[in-house]
Amino acid sequence: MVFADRADFALQETPLGTADAVRAALAVAPADVAEVLGLSGDVPLVDPDLLAELVDLRRAREAAMAIVGVHALTPRGWAG
Repeated sequence: MVFADRADFALQETPLGTADAVRAALAVAPADVAEVLGLSGDVPLVDPDLLAELVDLRRAREAAMAIVGVHALTPRGWAG
């Protein structure tokens, strides 16, 4: 695995959606983890600066969570 020496992995026994993926990850996360950043695995090319800005803004506002959404003018290939 490309990230095997830089990341920990959690495996869902049965893929039941994003919330279940977060549950599986939290089940194996160390107890002292204070913050989690979750990304959908099927969304490539996410700008790391966007993620850093999201985390910084959440921290600055002391929000419980933050979400990034996308409004695509031409969502070709994004619709189910």
